[in-house]
Amino acid sequence: MGIQMLNPVVLQGADVLLRLTLFIGMFLPWGEVCSVDGALSFTKTPQKRIYSAWTAVFLIQIASVYLFAGLEKSAPEWTVYGTAVYYALFIDQLSTPIGEFIRQFPTLTVFLTFSVKTLQAYALFLLFIPFMTIPLRTLGMLALMIMHLSFALSLNLGLFSWVSIVALSAFIPTCFWDFVTVRARQKYGNLTIYYDAECGFCKKSCYLIRTFLLLPNATIIPAQTNPTILHIMQEYDSWVVVDRSGGNSTTYGAGIAIAKASPLLFFFVPLLEQAWMRRIGERVYRYVANHRSLMCLPTVRKTTLPKSVRGVLRMASISLAILYVASVVFWNYASYVGVRTRVITLPPLYTDTMWKLGLVQSWRLFAPYPPKDDGWYIVSGTLANGETVNLFDSSLPLPGSRKPANVSALYPDERMRTFMMNLSRDGYRDIRPFYLRALCTDWNLHHGGEKKLLSASLVFMHEATLPDYQEASIIPELLGSRTCTNAN
Repeated sequence: MGIQMLNPVVLQGADVLLRLTLFIGMFLPWGEVCSVDGALSFTKTPQKRIYSAWTAVFLIQIASVYLFAGLEKSAPEWTVYGTAVYYALFIDQLSTPIGEFIRQFPTLTVFLTFSVKTLQAYALFLLFIPFMTIPLRTLGMLALMIMHLSFALSLNLGLFSWVSIVALSAFIPTCFWDFVTVRARQKYGNLTIYYDAECGFCKKSCYLIRTFLLLPNATIIPAQTNPTILHIMQEYDSWVVVDRSGGNSTTYGAGIAIAKASPLLFFFVPLLEQAWMRRIGERVYRYVANHRSLMCLPTVRKTTLPKSVRGVLRMASISLAILYVASVVFWNYASYVGVRTRVITLPPLYTDTMWKLGLVQSWRLFAPYPPKDDGWYIVSGTLANGETVNLFDSSLPLPGSRKPANVSALYPDERMRTFMMNLSRDGYRDIRPFYLRALCTDWNLHHGGEKKLLSASLVFMHEATLPDYQEASIIPELLGSRTCTNAN
């Protein structure tokens, strides 16, 4: 959270959602499943269902994203005309080639606009409906995932779609995982892995392998419990893996047997069985086996608190969960109402606490309507020899007044895209001189003599988005300039 708070100018909605998810995760038993802690607790099956105040908090937080995102989309572009997606896809700094293709079809963009608005309006109903819960919740979850996937294909929104899809997976019903587990057990796994009981590293390695190669039905037992297996282990100085057909494998061959049973690695088996891979694998295995006494893995120790202490902590956790939900819902509601009526003033103590805990949030993506202006940058510099260079990307020629073929491709990554899109807004006016100074400093650190940078300028080629595919005039806007001789 501290890193995010130090870099607000490059943050996106994905960062906010990820921060909130990880905050709530501190109160959820995520460490029990597919984790080092879970593996080294030496239990075979974790709980299938977790019921707690904080599981409810997590679901409410995710659902509130769509509730308030839908409420914020109140402009006629979303509710009457159906032109919001049209305007969003004409943000050339965000639009992908797929988005540029879709925006050619006005009927489709109107349909998509009303689909997004309707889905977000009814998302809370679908996710928490008290009857036909499993089918309707699954329908809502899948519809929202498809919506985010369509966002990712048509707009460069960074990790927002993918973080949202992962967060929505919390709504996948238990019966789905039960079905997947049964099918996986029928096709994969059913191994017995024997290890040397005197080797702590060996035991931990086997449990880590079972967890991270998705082998929940693999049995892990000491070789000393089976005289025949113990003899094989001592003869080959190796662990022993017995597959579902009863065949024994040792050393590197045991690793191949595990790969065959793993849903993650089975397609690598033809490669792993190559002679040259076997030679490498045998050498690696023998090295590990000969040095296992020098290798260490973490030890998980669980502390059992007295029953009275656990009761107090449980009540405190429930109280915090209720306080979290109330704080977040009130923050979103106050933000939604305050923007429109300006009648809500939040108490300073409440505001400061929300900021310090990193719980502030806003889901106004393309709300109340998408931006209706766009453009691209000309970031130029003048060298000592009179040459003009492209400071934004010196490997490319300087863009001209004519729109580039693909504006979104000008940005090397999502952080720079977010930063530059913010830089054109009045609220970020004070940051522009620092950006120009950084350009000067970076260039002159690597160039000298006639290639020394004397001055830099930042021009935004502003283009309004007009309705009905009308073309607007390009208006150059000088955002700042700097002499580089005193850049440091």
